[in-house]
Amino acid sequence: MTGREAAMSAKGQSRIALNFTGDRAGDVILSAVGLGKTFGDRTIFSGASFTLSPGARLGVIGSNGCGKSTLLKVLLGLEPATTGRVTTGPKTRIGYLDQARSGLDPDGKVGTALGEGEWVTVNGRTRHMVGYLAEFLFTSADLPKPIATLSGGERARLLLAKLMLEGANCLILDEPTNDLDIPTLQILDEALITFTGGVVMVTHDRFFLDKVATAILSFEPGPSGSEVRLTEGNFEAYRAHRMRSAETTSTARPTFPDVEPPSGRAKTGFSYRESRALAEVEAGIAALERRRTEVAALLADPTVFAGDAGRVSALGEEFGTIDRELEGWMKRWEALERKRGGGAS
Repeated sequence: MTGREAAMSAKGQSRIALNFTGDRAGDVILSAVGLGKTFGDRTIFSGASFTLSPGARLGVIGSNGCGKSTLLKVLLGLEPATTGRVTTGPKTRIGYLDQARSGLDPDGKVGTALGEGEWVTVNGRTRHMVGYLAEFLFTSADLPKPIATLSGGERARLLLAKLMLEGANCLILDEPTNDLDIPTLQILDEALITFTGGVVMVTHDRFFLDKVATAILSFEPGPSGSEVRLTEGNFEAYRAHRMRSAETTSTARPTFPDVEPPSGRAKTGFSYRESRALAEVEAGIAALERRRTEVAALLADPTVFAGDAGRVSALGEEFGTIDRELEGWMKRWEALERKRGGGAS
């Protein structure tokens, strides 16, 4: 049992019943061929190609500023592609959750966020709005609450409630796990796994990608902007593929004796200091992953939830901090492996 699953079962509170069941799509929901985007003479990304079929969940990863959100805007038609093309199926209906959570009227109230009236239609079924919002942990006392006063997690839950009403069969999600508490994260995982449509999701949450993604679209540093590559499987499969590629590149190179270059010449290749740094990075990743397992085990222990609530909150925050730190360590590891595999550039 994972930390998220334990949090859900141990609390034993109201469950958020996310059910993203949109209209049935065709065999191809959305496809991209050779997508690239430039602004002026600056290339943002190039080479983005993929096909989104029913049940496919594409995780988009890369460093901040590499062009991930720009890709989503191109897929949505909010930005024109410089190269390549995007094709949507004749039955495709897109639902979009942006990073800024801007799909809510800041001057509105919780009770009017889903439209006027007391009733809503969910997957062809008429529901009372109060009962529907209760599934997202909103009570009747929350209905007059101004949206501007909601926390980040509350805004995210309200947007998810609104997104479900749209009946989309293609979900485009920009950092969907930001500001969500552990119970909501768990139910979001389950909802996306059972979703019969297609999903494109930008996220830094490795746990989320390991559990949900069926393929990874990675933005890799290139000589001119980001080069976009597709890897089948979840984040762990992507990471294993990258490590194998680095090892293959390394073993394919001829080996030479370790000799200090003559004075007056610049050192090239992978230095002793960089070798030490790589070893330290790998040790750091291993230590963080061990601690991540320990924290997940604590979150999976029902006795923890029955004890100090402050400790539960601290463990949840530590879990998120570890994931962010791991992202930074992995970027350093990838940079060093590229240097080791290709020599000085």
